[in-house]
Amino acid sequence: YLNGGVFVHSNHFNDNHLSRLDDTELCQFALLTPLNPQERCAQLSFRPIDITAQQIHEELEKVGVVIDIHNDIIRVAPAPLYNSFFDIFQFVSLLEEVIITLTT
Repeated sequence: YLNGGVFVHSNHFNDNHLSRLDDTELCQFALLTPLNPQERCAQLSFRPIDITAQQIHEELEKVGVVIDIHNDIIRVAPAPLYNSFFDIFQFVSLLEEVIITLTT
């Protein structure tokens, strides 16, 4: 049961919340994480196209959000045992706010 819940939680982040970012016209991302749930883990990797990962990192850091960046790739790994749906929603909302700040 626990593993199934973790899997569903992880997929919910990938499928639902990232689609919010994919729909925005403010900034485009190249999603590097496989779309097929059988080929991915909880980590999400994506590259911003219109702005740099470093810019996003610096803005998120100002509001207390830590992300990992490497070669202009943003990597986030929400741990289903530690992060709630609200935590994930809040992260995506803050990421959207940062994108708006950087692109307007």
